[in-house]
Amino acid sequence: MNSSSFSSAEDILDIYGPLPLPEPFNWPLYLAAVIGAVILAGLLFFYLKNRKKKEPPRIALHQAALADLQTARYYLETEQSLLYAERVSEILRHYIEQRFAIHSTRQTTVEFLQSIHKENRDNGESSTTPALLPHRDSLRLCLEQCDLAKYAHKPASIRQMEEIEVSIRNFIEKTLPEER
Repeated sequence: MNSSSFSSAEDILDIYGPLPLPEPFNWPLYLAAVIGAVILAGLLFFYLKNRKKKEPPRIALHQAALADLQTARYYLETEQSLLYAERVSEILRHYIEQRFAIHSTRQTTVEFLQSIHKENRDNGESSTTPALLPHRDSLRLCLEQCDLAKYAHKPASIRQMEEIEVSIRNFIEKTLPEER
């Protein structure tokens, strides 16, 4: 090989195509895309947060109280009359508080019974006590018996507790709210 032919072959280089130049960064386009994504995410968040969830059908107050009474029978059947007395007293007081707007859960039995009598005597047109006054004696019997079990740990017999339950059930059924 000739030295001149060797050097001339090395001198010839292949042609390369044009080099791509980077395009200028389009800031307004990317900024608009980011702002749009943030707005879309915010709208989606508020939509999901504020959409109305289907609420389960609302159970009437008296139906809930009667169902709770039925559930409380578990304690009576397992001969835990102290827990049963506490539970039925709580059910009765909660029903009275919700149905008649009287804060019976924050009063002792004596205070509660006196408030029924006092409101009726002071204000004969009171909207809550006329419905409670005819039941005052049965309420007193139920609540005092439950108080004996709760605070003096003196449980009533199963028969007495069943009578209390019947009395509470009758009270709830007789004081159903009027349909509007």
